[in-house]
Amino acid sequence: MGKVDKSAGMTERSRAGARSAASTRARIFDAAKVLFSQGTYDGVGVREIATAAEVDAALVIRYFGSKEALFEAVISTAFDTDDVLQHGIKGLPSDAAEMLTSELDQHDWFSGYDPLRLLLYSIGSTAAGPIVSRHLRDRFVAPIAGALSGRHRNERAMLLAGSIVGFALVRIALASAEDFPFQHQPLKMLLAKTLKASADSAGD
Repeated sequence: MGKVDKSAGMTERSRAGARSAASTRARIFDAAKVLFSQGTYDGVGVREIATAAEVDAALVIRYFGSKEALFEAVISTAFDTDDVLQHGIKGLPSDAAEMLTSELDQHDWFSGYDPLRLLLYSIGSTAAGPIVSRHLRDRFVAPIAGALSGRHRNERAMLLAGSIVGFALVRIALASAEDFPFQHQPLKMLLAKTLKASADSAGD
């Protein structure tokens, strides 16, 4: 009989274990994303996350170290400028206006993960607030500032970020207000003009 290659079997078992670990970690991460955007950071517990992910609570700590570290992993994916800076700073006003006035799926916003709700629920927490602030600054406001030219780039980036986040919040809040009608195209045009005023360096 030939020799049995035990190393091949060990490698396959190792690969299977790695796939299982990655799957478990992903389930924990996805469950935490939803829960952190449906309740406050302080109100969401490790056991609740584990139950939603269908894993033992000890695995949450094993894979992420702590609830705070898990939140950090979640918030690190919440903010980016891929949509608003896909065509550079010149395209930001129209790109952001298009994104912000597109069709709103209220069910998804209330039932699943949304970075805006994650921001609102977490910013007041003494533990989560500084983490949110740092990632919002580094991954959203700072890239916009870096794309701007002229003076007062940080200040204008804050105005742009505030306009984008603030408009998204107001639109969602008014989504069910049937007695407050608005026309889509004029709204998009006016929003783009408002954003352009901050993005344009001509008035520095």
